[in-house]
Amino acid sequence: MTQTCPACSAAIDTSEAEPLTLIGCPSCGQETRVQRTFDHFEVVETLGAGGMGTVYKARDTRLDRFVALKLLRRDLSSEKDHASRFQREARIAGSVDHPNVIRIFSSGTLITGSFM
Repeated sequence: MTQTCPACSAAIDTSEAEPLTLIGCPSCGQETRVQRTFDHFEVVETLGAGGMGTVYKARDTRLDRFVALKLLRRDLSSEKDHASRFQREARIAGSVDHPNVIRIFSSGTLITGSFM
């Protein structure tokens, strides 16, 4: 993944960077925040982190609303049992319909990892 430097328009490799971290441009040194989109969810801010992943505030670009987006930690994404457990969590949580339980609108696995 690459992002364009706002100062010098050079391409910045952001493939190993976490969403919203600051990364320096290799050409001019200007720091820029890593922008990430997962499927149709655009990461806006970090809400919290836990053992399996990080939860972000994200904008659903299809429905133009804000949602919580949970991403499986990158180091766990490559381990099949962790990715399976993450998707199972999404299915189970998605089957619950209760006002005190968060609703799952979408989940999936992309090249960059699993999300719900």
